[in-house]
Amino acid sequence: MSWDERFAEPIVLDDGTTKLATLREAIAHLAKIIPKAERNLPEILTASDILTKAARSSSRASRPSRHFNGTEKTWSDGL
Repeated sequence: MSWDERFAEPIVLDDGTTKLATLREAIAHLAKIIPKAERNLPEILTASDILTKAARSSSRASRPSRHFNGTEKTWSDGL
């Protein structure tokens, strides 16, 4: 998946109006909302690494999905 390939379904954020349709939009959004002082935290580095790996991979298994089983941490949980 390239940085600009569109997701099958955009990720709609909690505000209900912001939609992220590509990995580029997702990483840009994270860069905007995560304070610089927190960008080297292990959780943030892991999330960034996952997005980068997804962009470099052609495998559907590594593509982000808005569907999860409810046990995964989310950004609002302090991922």
